Amino acid sequence: MRGLDPKRQLKIVRLTLGVLLFAALGCVFSTRVGAPIRAYAAPTETLNFQARLTDAAGSTVSDGNYSVEFRLYDAEVGGTNEWIETQTVAVRSGYMSVYLGDVTPFGAGIDWTQAKWLTMNVNGDGEMNPRLRLTAVPYAFAAEQADTLTISAGSGSIGGDDLVWLSQGSAQQTTSATDAISINQLGSGGLLDLQSGGTSVFNVANDGLLSLGNGLKLGNSINNVAGTIRFNGNDFEGFNGSGWVSLTAGGPVAIQAYETAGGLNVNVTTPVAIPWAAESRKDPGMTHDNTTNNSRIYMDKAGWYKISYNVSSSNQTYTRHVIKCQVRLNGTTYLTPSTSYSYTRTTSAAPGSSNATAMHQTTSDNEYYEVMCSRAGPSGTDRTIANESWTIAEKVTAGNDGAGGGGGGGGGNSFNLGGNAFALDAVLGTLDNHTLTLMANNIDALRIGTDGSAVFTQALTAENGFAVSAGGATVVDGLAVSGGSSLSGGIDNNDGGITNTGALTGVDSLDGSGALSIRSGATGDLLLGSDSGTISLDADVLQRNGSGSTTIDLNDSSDTILQITNTNGGAAAGLQVEGAVTASAFSGDGNGLTNISANSIGSGTISDSLLSSNVAMLNVPQEFTQQQEFSAGLVLGNTAAASAGALRWNGADFEGYDGTQWVSLTSNGSAPLLEGVIAFGKYNGNSGTSLSADGATVTRNATGNYTVTFDTPAADANYIIQLTVDEPTSTMDDINISADNVSVNGFDVFVHEGDNGGSANNLRNRVWNYTVLDSNASAGGGTGGGGGLNFTQNGNDFGGVAILGTTSADELRLVTNGQNRLSLDGASGDVSIYNALTVGGGLQVDGGITSSAGLTISSGGSGALALDSASGVISIDGSDTALRRVGAGSYGIELNDAANTTLELLNGGGGTASLDIADGDLQLAGTVVLTNGGQATNLTGITSSGAIQFSSLNGGGLVKTDTSGNLSQAAAGTDYELPITVGNGLTRAGNSLQLGGNLSSATDIGLDGNQLTISGAGGSIFTAFADGGVDIRHDGTAAFAVHNSSGTVSYLSVDTAGNLVQVGSTAADTVAVLQVLDSYNDSTDPTGANGAQYYNTARGKFRCYEGGVWKDCIGTRQIRSFVDSTTDPVVDSNSTDYWDVSAENNNSHPNYTLSDSSQSIIGTVSAEVTSTSWSDRSVQMRIERGIGSAPSCGGGTVVGSRVSTFTSFNGESSTSTITFVDQPSTTGQVFYTLCSDNRTSSSSGVSVTHIRITLEEAANSN
Repeated sequence: MRGLDPKRQLKIVRLTLGVLLFAALGCVFSTRVGAPIRAYAAPTETLNFQARLTDAAGSTVSDGNYSVEFRLYDAEVGGTNEWIETQTVAVRSGYMSVYLGDVTPFGAGIDWTQAKWLTMNVNGDGEMNPRLRLTAVPYAFAAEQADTLTISAGSGSIGGDDLVWLSQGSAQQTTSATDAISINQLGSGGLLDLQSGGTSVFNVANDGLLSLGNGLKLGNSINNVAGTIRFNGNDFEGFNGSGWVSLTAGGPVAIQAYETAGGLNVNVTTPVAIPWAAESRKDPGMTHDNTTNNSRIYMDKAGWYKISYNVSSSNQTYTRHVIKCQVRLNGTTYLTPSTSYSYTRTTSAAPGSSNATAMHQTTSDNEYYEVMCSRAGPSGTDRTIANESWTIAEKVTAGNDGAGGGGGGGGGNSFNLGGNAFALDAVLGTLDNHTLTLMANNIDALRIGTDGSAVFTQALTAENGFAVSAGGATVVDGLAVSGGSSLSGGIDNNDGGITNTGALTGVDSLDGSGALSIRSGATGDLLLGSDSGTISLDADVLQRNGSGSTTIDLNDSSDTILQITNTNGGAAAGLQVEGAVTASAFSGDGNGLTNISANSIGSGTISDSLLSSNVAMLNVPQEFTQQQEFSAGLVLGNTAAASAGALRWNGADFEGYDGTQWVSLTSNGSAPLLEGVIAFGKYNGNSGTSLSADGATVTRNATGNYTVTFDTPAADANYIIQLTVDEPTSTMDDINISADNVSVNGFDVFVHEGDNGGSANNLRNRVWNYTVLDSNASAGGGTGGGGGLNFTQNGNDFGGVAILGTTSADELRLVTNGQNRLSLDGASGDVSIYNALTVGGGLQVDGGITSSAGLTISSGGSGALALDSASGVISIDGSDTALRRVGAGSYGIELNDAANTTLELLNGGGGTASLDIADGDLQLAGTVVLTNGGQATNLTGITSSGAIQFSSLNGGGLVKTDTSGNLSQAAAGTDYELPITVGNGLTRAGNSLQLGGNLSSATDIGLDGNQLTISGAGGSIFTAFADGGVDIRHDGTAAFAVHNSSGTVSYLSVDTAGNLVQVGSTAADTVAVLQVLDSYNDSTDPTGANGAQYYNTARGKFRCYEGGVWKDCIGTRQIRSFVDSTTDPVVDSNSTDYWDVSAENNNSHPNYTLSDSSQSIIGTVSAEVTSTSWSDRSVQMRIERGIGSAPSCGGGTVVGSRVSTFTSFNGESSTSTITFVDQPSTTGQVFYTLCSDNRTSSSSGVSVTHIRITLEEAANSN
């Protein structure tokens, strides 16, 4: 489809992911030397490929089928197209998954040992760029091409590293008191790499990292050592120091069982247990037997459980029956609350169902529960119905096995918003060949490349100094430094050498454009030292210029050794001597010697037992590439090596590295304690006390009347309320419990009798239970993983300033390719960059740049070196006495600006600044204007910030010039007009004209049709026009301001730089400055313009003009609620008004006045009906509307649907609620009432006992 961005359409790519368990293992492997080894790849001929498609805006594409062309190249850019196929791909939620090679098989000529790149072309939208490099799994194809194995890098000889014993007849034995196998790797190479068919299956790096190629098989273990993991035959477990915990129980653990036979009589005196003979789901962690003790559901691990049940039974006699069911724990204790009741009338009536949901916390493993049912009313027979009774138990939070809290994982040492305290140095970065990017507001700020180079794409500000180490500093767009700092990353000195009679410190490199000589003076020695203990030579030859012998003197009072090693990677360092090597003796065990030809050994033997007993692994992380089995378990240590697939025991938890972060293998994520439960508890209405409560408090308002108030308001009022009441069997007779007045803050509870004769419907105090469930909550008990506000690949949107770092004194590091690239000292806050620093948007330093030796700052190429200062001042240290040009010629100071500029010499410290020309003249544009003798010549004008003394002009007053440029005193009334009076003189300081007193005029200053303009350096800044208009022009934060006389209160200010008009002060103060809009006393609106606003006093509203229409600026949402609790008998006509006007509803029918005739009214009507009859009763009611006055039932306008209730026995109450939307098209008062309806069936013995009508204004919308 068009609109896909070829640069961004591949958002997520995943190539055959695998999950590895890994551990430490030591093994010795052998192979026959000299024979070619053939490796065979797996038979699969396709590649699994997954991706996520987005459009140019970054949004996922629509679901559907897309035509995608895939191409394979042998180069990242250009190269040969080796394979192409087109598939029709199904995309769901942006994700696609295909098997490459399904349509067009990969050709045999593709060399899989070389790097390959893949591109996609979606719906002909063009190939994506850049290409995607294939890694890891596709290279298994290369195994079919591997035919031979060359020993010792093709030398043809057998080296010591090639001596391996294969296919030994029996296991090698040792009785040594030391480790049977021990390897000490002194170089940078790995410890051990075992391969199968040319593919590494078991690899141990020199830092202890263990990599497995085909998974890890664990046996059972009784080794109770913290960090040990095992497979107990059913589950993977880890020992956390106090017990074995499951490593797999990261999601919800649940069971659902049901009764299959039916026919169990539950109308009995002694409670009977419901037998669960079948299961629809049973997860590990829940135990149940369908035959033996099948009524018991076992909860294997301690923790919180949600238990639900439903028992359906049918009445076998003609009397009314009540069945009571409860949850019994461990065969003795009943769970409170868990009681439920079912009511059945006759054999022909519908079956009854007892159901409830309760929360329970087990305190030990292997507790069980049963559902017990018994008689709670008249005796008889009630039998369960086959396949309709069931129970569900779900573990909702973690016990000691990490189960039930969500998806598991994600809870490792992740970087969180606001900082972390890891108790060790914090390391952030990549372990693979990818860059690390830090961004803010979706803009890249810092990129650390795979070679360790750091690029700041925007400005860099160092608040406390700036230090550059190896590689120097490359500044692309300016360098701003204002404090003490250290520049130690290289000095570019192309014009000459560096001579220093003392020490030259703080220099990381000396780089000459030609030959570079470093020589000690006189008879002193040339000392080359290094704090790291290593002196590196970046050249092929270390040469002596002259004849004679060169001695390497290992000068020490004790024996010393000259050692030649290669610490760079896995390569080895050799010693090649053109002549002979002589020594008084050769000693040592020959460790590290390679390429020893057996034909060259003149005498002696190589003992195989010595070779075997001295091969071992260090106690460091290991890597297994194929399945391994540890029959005695496996003990993991702690590691900071962040390699994808790594596993560790951090001292408190098992963790795995997923390629991005360490994630917990046992954590349950961040599920709440009781997922989906808002509140639950038990209340004793007799004593007025809560027996248990969580999430809410209960208040007894009166007998049988209670209010449940939530500790935290619910998200909405659509939650689920479950109520049960405890009643002794001796007095049980239809005790009812109901909820009313439901809101986000809680609800009311009513407990009343049912059919006890004359006391029917009387409120009673009883012990009752409540459970409130969030109807929007998802099952499973958790969101899974994540661990908080983590920094994730491709950036975050936290809604605030993102903070990455530590909250302890530990260091924070940024790492790429496994190497430190940038570190922040946890104590001082100093930043160290280990490689070259490139700043793309300018470098700002609040400290300074200093060097312990000379410091050169030069621009590259033909570019200019710019020195800039935000303060407008570039300072030269007071101890420096000269600004010198090194070399002959003229030295120019160029004031480069499109406008005229001035070079000013002043002393900002309070003293005077002088220009001292030691010899020569002062020239302007090549013309001498001041000779060395002090004679001013060739001047066309004089500008002075102070007084110029002229002995001929000592009379004071104004001065005039004639046509010849001569100065003389001006005469008042002749040379200037008298009306202008300047008190205390008029002086000019710099570019300002200052009055010593007041400027006054005897008459008005008339403009006579012209304008008065005050201009500055940038042109006109103030203009007064003859017609009274004023124009002020200024670019800045204080373009215009109005203050009180003392200047302490700001009333109005204009910021043209920030496009702001501020009424009152920008900071909080004790003076309230009010902005008052125009008042308009008319019910109609004036002519408007978009953005206009005023106050309409007739309406009492602020009015805003938006989109060509006047509207109220502030919404008019208002909710009115009316209650009628007077009882009215039900009738089956259309003319009876059930609403009773009384004090409780302000003696009025429900009414509402709309703010605009185009608005609608949303109404909610709830009515409760109570029956005193044992017969079925269906009550119908309708809502009628009147305008200006209450409607007369039967004559009003019917709105909404009918309110309908149904009752079937004495004392039963039924409540019905409907919602309607009505547009009366008026701004007058609108009335509503609840009327009888002739559709009512059998109205006798039924009454309307409670009515609530709620009205709210709403805007109409399509």
